[in-house]
Amino acid sequence: MVGVLISQLLEMIRQNRGFAIRQKEKIIDRRIEAHEAIISLSETMMTVAMSGEISNLPEEIEKPIRGIAILNNLELFENWWGDVYANCYRKHIWLSPKCLKELNYIQDYIVNLRIILANLSNEEIKRLSVIVRPDFIAMSGNLRYEAVNYLSKDAISFKLKDLNGYHKYKKPITEKRLNDTRLIKEYASNLNG
Repeated sequence: MVGVLISQLLEMIRQNRGFAIRQKEKIIDRRIEAHEAIISLSETMMTVAMSGEISNLPEEIEKPIRGIAILNNLELFENWWGDVYANCYRKHIWLSPKCLKELNYIQDYIVNLRIILANLSNEEIKRLSVIVRPDFIAMSGNLRYEAVNYLSKDAISFKLKDLNGYHKYKKPITEKRLNDTRLIKEYASNLNG
């Protein structure tokens, strides 16, 4: 009788362990999928489009002028931002806090960018895309770094305790980073008036 009880108890423990492992695997899979979506987002942010014009700046003389592809026109940008929401923000709960901080910083940048874009023609948007190209390259690089860092370190160690980590930079940090962007330096007057 005691042997049967011990056997049943051990079987329950084994089943509970198996259930816990399967649940942990599902969470890890969701986190990996969310971070892969972030890497994909960072790639779209770095995609460059040629304007067809040639630069006359001394440091870039005779080179084609390059801008960010998603800023070719307002409709393209809005469609891209809709995709970002569908593919990244819906999965934000699974992102590491560092990755989520970068994603939220990009959202703050995009809010300012959208205010400016609302007052520009498609030709002006193309010019803006050249000006903000360094911003997009820097933001996408930071975002990609945090996503790859998670996948190469934390995902392997099955670290799950960070899901409740703080998800935004402190306001002074965000403001400083935004104020250091080409977007704000070149178009601040469009935000204030």
